[in-house]
Amino acid sequence: MEWQDYVSELRRIKLLAPEQERKLWADFKEQGDREARSCLIRAYQPLVFRCAKPFASMEGIMDVVQEGTVGLIEAAESYDHRRGVAFSLFAVHRIRGRMMDWLAAEAKGDALTIDFSGLTGEHRRWEAIPDTGSDVSARFGAGGTI
Repeated sequence: MEWQDYVSELRRIKLLAPEQERKLWADFKEQGDREARSCLIRAYQPLVFRCAKPFASMEGIMDVVQEGTVGLIEAAESYDHRRGVAFSLFAVHRIRGRMMDWLAAEAKGDALTIDFSGLTGEHRRWEAIPDTGSDVSARFGAGGTI
């Protein structure tokens, strides 16, 4: 599948209503319903897209998406729906972590597809992976307090 095909598929995904999502989590976690698990993973695939979007110009973007999807599945398996934490907040760290681990491993293996011809000497390819996190000072003010 190519990036544009993936984006087209995502447009077909409908958001879950809160009650529907609660029922799916209960069915999956309490009754082992594999179809509920699949529905939840499909419904949260746009979260993988959002995490992968900064890398959209990479030749191997679908590999990044695949790793993010593995992170999404791992998050779904370990999520406890009774704790009151939104799944998206829980899963985003696992998704990004899988993506960044894959990118770092590819960079160390000298197989990353981004052109880094301008980097010399001490620079490693993984150092050029963009930091997509928000600026802390913008979130908490100049004093850095919460």
